[in-house]
Amino acid sequence: MAAELVGGAVLSSILNVVFDRMSSPEVANWIKGKKLTQKLLGRLKTTLYAVQAFLIDAEQKQIKERAVKDWLDTLKDAMYVADNLLDEVFTKAATQKDPGTFFSRYLNLQDREIANCMEEIIDKIESIVKQKDTLGLREIPKENMSWRITTSLVERSNIYGREKDKEVIVKLAEEVENTVEVDIKTRHLSHNAKGNYPMSKLLGVCDKVKHTRTFLEVNLDWGIPFNMENAPCILLSQLKYLRVLSFKCFPLDSLPDSVGELIHLRYLDLSKTYIVTLPESLGNLYNLQTLKLNGCANLKTRPAGMQNLVNLRHLDITGTCLHEMPKGMSKLKGLQFLSDYIVGKHEENKIKELRALANLHQSISITKLENVVNSNEASEARINLKELQIRAYRGTTLPDWLGHSSYHNITKVLMGGFLSGGFRKCCMLPSLGELPSLKHLKIKGFERLGIVGAEFYQNHDSCVETPFPMLETLWFESMPCWKEWRSLEFNAFPRLRKLTIWGCPMLTGDLPNHLPSLKYLDIRNCEQLSSCLPRAPAITKLCLLHSNNVRILELPPLLHELLIKGKNLVEAVVPAIKNTQLSCLTSLSISDCSSHILFPLSSIPASVKKLRISSCRNLEFQIEGQHDSLHILEITNSCDLVTSFSLLDSFPNLVCADITDCEKMESVVVSCSLSCLRSLYIYNCARLKSISTLWTAAPQLENLTIMGCPEIDLSAIRDPQCSLRSLRIGYFEKLVSSAALMNLQFHGLTHLTIEGECESVSVKSLPKEGWLPACLESLILNRIKSVETLECKGLVHLNSLRNLTIIECPKLENIEGEKLPASLIRLIIKESHLLGKRCEMKDLQVWPKISHIRGIQVNGRWIW
Repeated sequence: MAAELVGGAVLSSILNVVFDRMSSPEVANWIKGKKLTQKLLGRLKTTLYAVQAFLIDAEQKQIKERAVKDWLDTLKDAMYVADNLLDEVFTKAATQKDPGTFFSRYLNLQDREIANCMEEIIDKIESIVKQKDTLGLREIPKENMSWRITTSLVERSNIYGREKDKEVIVKLAEEVENTVEVDIKTRHLSHNAKGNYPMSKLLGVCDKVKHTRTFLEVNLDWGIPFNMENAPCILLSQLKYLRVLSFKCFPLDSLPDSVGELIHLRYLDLSKTYIVTLPESLGNLYNLQTLKLNGCANLKTRPAGMQNLVNLRHLDITGTCLHEMPKGMSKLKGLQFLSDYIVGKHEENKIKELRALANLHQSISITKLENVVNSNEASEARINLKELQIRAYRGTTLPDWLGHSSYHNITKVLMGGFLSGGFRKCCMLPSLGELPSLKHLKIKGFERLGIVGAEFYQNHDSCVETPFPMLETLWFESMPCWKEWRSLEFNAFPRLRKLTIWGCPMLTGDLPNHLPSLKYLDIRNCEQLSSCLPRAPAITKLCLLHSNNVRILELPPLLHELLIKGKNLVEAVVPAIKNTQLSCLTSLSISDCSSHILFPLSSIPASVKKLRISSCRNLEFQIEGQHDSLHILEITNSCDLVTSFSLLDSFPNLVCADITDCEKMESVVVSCSLSCLRSLYIYNCARLKSISTLWTAAPQLENLTIMGCPEIDLSAIRDPQCSLRSLRIGYFEKLVSSAALMNLQFHGLTHLTIEGECESVSVKSLPKEGWLPACLESLILNRIKSVETLECKGLVHLNSLRNLTIIECPKLENIEGEKLPASLIRLIIKESHLLGKRCEMKDLQVWPKISHIRGIQVNGRWIW
């Protein structure tokens, strides 16, 4: 029913589009002096008014009356054809270069063809409309439409992409398992590269679907073989009425010239293709609204005729190798999104071209600013933007116009990109403090900048009283020569909430002293910084990593999260924690300290819920009583002074514990109840032998991981575990020495992962008969490089098993036994070449044992 209602709504929309086309000045001018065409359009209008009168009744009756539905479908097909003809007239009228010839009193040959086609389709529509009496359709007032589904119709000027439509079509294409044969009425077409309908078959039926308006290729990526290099040529030669076309991820080196014949096209996606250049015929696409070229890393030039794409709304050239913009960008006055602008040296592609693009919004990245020769030239641009990114600059001093207060709408500035060397020569920052609306500022990769001084806040002749009045986040990164930040006496940064300084190893001076609104301070890899922390009583998060000379006299009292990394910092922060009342602290992380530190448990604030200790091998906890609030505990490469780990007893409400790289640890001892513990992860504790006391203490444990622990023995477990649902273990002989171990001990286990962790594993076949618990739903065998055979006997009793995944088992080639469990719905094989190849070839020794499985995937490709 929903599909039928949508079909009716589509017809109503087509009617509206056709009426708009007939009323447009372009069409009116085109038919001027052509009485035959005027009469035809008059007949079409009269007929469409009649359709509109009876359409509501038809849309209601189609739900129960098949004849009415067929009538509507036939009418809709005819309306599509009429829309195509009028769209062609509209485009021709708007792009005609010789008005004297074009408005001739006599119809030329092409005009006559259009008129003949129009007369044929009007005759057809009139014939269809006459059938309304036979169907018993009656006129219903337009106001009585409350029963209809609601639609969201927006003005044409606001439509520059088809992202939502595309998402819906892609989702449908991915969900449908059985391919539907295309027919002449198909209007929206997508091809699933991972499906069972080959591209060659689709190309063979293109002549049947020549009126298709949408073509999308979905699920195509570089990992999928695709050898139909002539596919674009065939598609473009047949599908002349396309509105939406996506060749995303196609192995395209070039786009056929015939793309210029798609005069109806609104949306073109060529992203992530190999194209080097675009054909000049692209400039013929007068109606194009969206052009996506992002990720076309080989694209170096664009056609000169791009200035003719006057209806373009969205242009994305992110990740291309374009050296400059095409000439005449100022003619694209409807452009609303432009990802990048590359300033050129020619008059037609200088930065002032942006002045005419008054509808630009969102963000824009500007490169090659060195081609801006003076501030007047930049001021002429008057870019009405909210975000500005400058990836690279070759000069020594950035132009002063960047900080001009006239750019009052800019809220975000990013200076620097992903590549190093973007600002290799620049040694001074512009006066960004004068931007009145600036909220977010990131400065990265200024390799020669030594001082941030008064020029950063304001020009020498400025009257700005409060620099950076609205700034909320300030980020400095990768500035190897920056030595001094001169904050002077400016009353700056009144609203700064987050200050980040990363990778500034020479910075030695003081930070701004008074930051009343600061909540987040993050300083990393600033080895020479010896400043005290700013006076910022509102700080809630403090991160100090490898900045050992920062002086910590006291900690902000409202801290919620504290991360400290580095010997001197850890030595300073432990007593500071003792001496400060941190009643709001919920997360504490301490790492990278080789000194012996005695950390009283009682000094950990009662509010802390997460504690992380890393690379503090000589840290020793002084256990006094219990800490009731801690939920998450992570111990990594630490606490080497103890071999019997009993710290868990101190946290009775612990929910998750992670113990990693503790080389000296031999046992985990628990004597108190851990009734809240749900997850335990143990990695690379080579000497760990026993966790036996844990089972009684943690009766609700659901997730257990034991990796890199060759000495541990699970056979010492006495009582069966009913709570455990997920188990991940490394394949060591001692760990899996008992054939019936898991089947006997883990009665509720549903997810099991077995990983081969060392080359010494010599197991040839898995799993052993009777070994796995019968309740398993998912089994993963990962990196067991010696295994050669998958045993059906070890799986046959798993009546609930639904997913089997095999990863990096290079010697696995055989499946022994009758067949894999009937309950399996998915078999995934990755990087296991021998078995994967036999599955792809449907080898007679393997395929009968797996053919009943609904989904079989080898290296990301489904086998049907």
